[in-house]
Amino acid sequence: MASKTPRVPVALAAGPSRSAIVRVGRPLRLLWRVLRSNPLSLVGFVLVVLIVVATALVYLAPAVIGVHYPLNQPSNALGQPPSWAHPFGTDPIGIDIYSNVMAALPVDLSIAFAIAVFALVFGGLLGLVAGFWDTRRTLGGAVSVVILRITDVFLAFPSLILALAIAVSLGRGVPQVIIAVMLTWWPYYTRLVRGEVLSVKHRQYVTAARVAGVSETRILFRHVVRNVIEPVVVYFTMDIGTVIVTFSTVVFVIPNVISFPSTNTSEWGVMIQNYQDSFSALPWTVLAPGLAIFLTVLSFSLLGDGLRDVLDPRTRRAMLETRRLEPAAPVEKAEEAESAGPAAPVPGTVPDVTGPS
Repeated sequence: MASKTPRVPVALAAGPSRSAIVRVGRPLRLLWRVLRSNPLSLVGFVLVVLIVVATALVYLAPAVIGVHYPLNQPSNALGQPPSWAHPFGTDPIGIDIYSNVMAALPVDLSIAFAIAVFALVFGGLLGLVAGFWDTRRTLGGAVSVVILRITDVFLAFPSLILALAIAVSLGRGVPQVIIAVMLTWWPYYTRLVRGEVLSVKHRQYVTAARVAGVSETRILFRHVVRNVIEPVVVYFTMDIGTVIVTFSTVVFVIPNVISFPSTNTSEWGVMIQNYQDSFSALPWTVLAPGLAIFLTVLSFSLLGDGLRDVLDPRTRRAMLETRRLEPAAPVEKAEEAESAGPAAPVPGTVPDVTGPS
């Protein structure tokens, strides 16, 4: 009698199962459905991708996108309007506006990300402490009260006015302006994170974990932080543009913050301040950096709106319900059937247990 050769499972022989691939590709398909259903989010996503690519090219290959150093090199084209040689025109002494605007893109983005990340980390940690350990007659409750009162002091003043006052007191310069905006930006994240923590820590699954004996640290990172990350990421994405506007405004209001034009750096707010006197005669010198600020802020705002649709569980649920009502393509039906497993037998029928004939 011949010995039977052991049969290797198809999943092991062919590599990872198709259901695993479906689980990996599902978030990408969800993102694509959101972008396809919301044209503005798709526009924001494309604009952010273009901004990131342009920023990388400014650092790695500036000549590819037409950025020429040094930035303050004058030319014979004095006060020329936008043309093929100078897409954004030139200033009264012949400096190319396009090169300065593009060179300022990585500068403004780096400053905006630095300020927003500091506010997210510092303010978010304070919000976690003030929200999770907010219990009366305890040390955590006392610390929470102190954090909230300090936060209220910063929020009592408009962030732009307070940043201007701090920047003037610290002195003129880019580091002073960055520190001033950082000191006024973290309270918003503290309030946001604290509110989200308070809404999560009293839910039933957190109470059940606490009753089951799960430690407070594990509850904080496994149940609370994971549910707070999504709205914070959306707010952080939309906040990048707001930081750029605030920083450019502070730099514009305070004179002589940056010596412009410099050899290798530029900044949009400084450009608007430097060319405001020539706006009536050469409007493109001010409109070009202003348009750059507008497009950057619009891009991150639209991207944040799309991320909110992707990360919000209620929006995801509504999209999935809408998708179930629509006729699915044959490939998608096969993927869903395979990921769901074998179909349950219909009541009143006998399942087919016979093998292949």
